[in-house]
This record gives sequence, structure tokens and C-alpha cells, in this order.
Amino acid sequence: MYCECKVTNFESNSQQDNLTSTQLELACQNQLYQQGHRAILRDESAQDNNGNKLPALDLELDGKIMDIASVTQGIFGSELLNKNRQLKKIASKTNYIGEDVCLYIHDKTMFSEAKLLQDIAFFKTCANEYKTPIYIKHIHIVINGDANIRTYEI
Repeated sequence: MYCECKVTNFESNSQQDNLTSTQLELACQNQLYQQGHRAILRDESAQDNNGNKLPALDLELDGKIMDIASVTQGIFGSELLNKNRQLKKIASKTNYIGEDVCLYIHDKTMFSEAKLLQDIAFFKTCANEYKTPIYIKHIHIVINGDANIRTYEI
């Protein structure tokens, strides 16, 4: 089976409301807090002795450390591939094995559970085809305006 696994990073600037990735992360954190969750944005500015940025996870949600990805194009598979690669990099440089990812959807019309499940299957196929370990075990979906987090197992 052929798997096209081109990954594009859509986090740098959202078309929606012209929000930056930082503004989207703050919106996600605020929504989680309003829902009664403990949501702390973590420092991502740590550098090694050579001044290179160290890999970091940017969210602590109810005691679990994870990364936020703002889904701005309705494409989940590429975000999962990006975040799995990030978790792999962090595991190789630290003692921390991350298993959770938070996907924030600012424009709720971009969320489709059927599309998410299809993209999870795509993600698994790509990982198997390229013999890449799957680090992500749980996907936490935060949709702007929804009352609850939706959690999916990989």
C-alpha cells in the first residue's frame, strides 16, 4: 500500500481571525480553564549550550504534559505526523515519553469526527509503512465553544 506522507505545518499563522499560533494556544488554554481544567502553558524557550532551541511540550493539562497543535485547515493526519515526530525527538533527548496531544480547532466547522478517524487511520498507515514508532496514545480535541474535551485513543 502506498502512503503519501507529506507534512505541512499550518501552525505559524491562522487564516481564521488572523490569529497567530500563540494566540490560538492562549484561546485553547482559556477555553480549558473555563471548562474547569488545569491548563498551564509551558516555557518553550529553553536552549542548549550552543543556543539551539530544545524540543519542548507546551501544555500541562490536568497534570499531563503534551503539545498543542492548532488545526487551521481541517487536516488532522499531518498534525499527528508532526506531533508524533516531536514526541519522538523529545523522547530521544529527555527521559520523558509523551503520549498525549491536544488539537485545538478554533473554527468548529473544520471538525468532522469522520475525517478525524480517517486521518488517524492514515497516520497509523504512514507510521507502519515507514516503520515509525507511534508515540501518540491519546488525542484530546478542544473545539472552540464546545463544553467538553473529546478524547480519542490511537
